[in-house]
Amino acid sequence: MIGTHSAGGIIGSMHQNSTVYSCYNYGKIRTTTSGSINQNYLAGGICGYMSSGGKNNVITISNCYNTGDIYGYSATGGITALNESAGKYYLNNNYNVRNINRKS
Repeated sequence: MIGTHSAGGIIGSMHQNSTVYSCYNYGKIRTTTSGSINQNYLAGGICGYMSSGGKNNVITISNCYNTGDIYGYSATGGITALNESAGKYYLNNNYNVRNINRKS
């Protein structure tokens, strides 16, 4: 997966009440441009960007894994790059086994 904004092995961005369950990525994830920490230029093994949108909303990633190398700017992570907003985030039983490379 190559992207200029939120790049993820499964999903670029998740919002409000979302769930990803039992998935995996084995491909390389890479963003192509640098920028500030916001919705742009994020790279995550499963999801690039998560925003719950409000305190009563929930985003969940469970039983997922990444085996692809990750190359990003700003925020970069093995499962997700950036979690934002006041809601709840549940990351359960996930793992990353490859390299995470962040450029500034």
